[in-house]
Amino acid sequence: MKIKKGTTRTVFVFDRLAVKFPVIGAKSILKLIKYEIKDGNYRFLLESFWKFNWRQYGSPQRFLFAGIITNWKEFIYFLKNSGDPFLTKTFISLFGLVNVQEAGKPFEVVDQLEFENTLIKLMGLDAWMDPHVFSDQSSFIVTADDKVKIVDYGDPKTHEVLAKYSSIIAEALPKLLK
Repeated sequence: MKIKKGTTRTVFVFDRLAVKFPVIGAKSILKLIKYEIKDGNYRFLLESFWKFNWRQYGSPQRFLFAGIITNWKEFIYFLKNSGDPFLTKTFISLFGLVNVQEAGKPFEVVDQLEFENTLIKLMGLDAWMDPHVFSDQSSFIVTADDKVKIVDYGDPKTHEVLAKYSSIIAEALPKLLK
């Protein structure tokens, strides 16, 4: 078993399954509260829960809910697009608290620059709609049948890119493998 830690989720990877849990940033929330109280900024503290959304870095909602929302969006996107062979199967989600996905071997390319250049050639500037995913090799796996699939597709920006380029990316990435 391998453990992969991200900003909003922690993934336990077994031979055939990956189990994704949201990271609940309770410690970060407590630090935020401590600093705001220390500075006497009570109004900001109360307003920050209403002003910001789960996608904004540093917001209370992101600390608490980003992993849950990303898990849930990933599951719903898979259900709506289950015929897309580029998507790693998300077998089940317990309302975003736990996702169970297909697992595979790490996707490793010979040259990171070639990987990024290939995606830019295929997608143009759309490759940077979600740079977290499309510049990181760990966002992809190689399945037992040697197909490259995306594992991190819970962000709506990634959904936009996949809607346009999923089949093109799936065809190009295997050519980059070590």
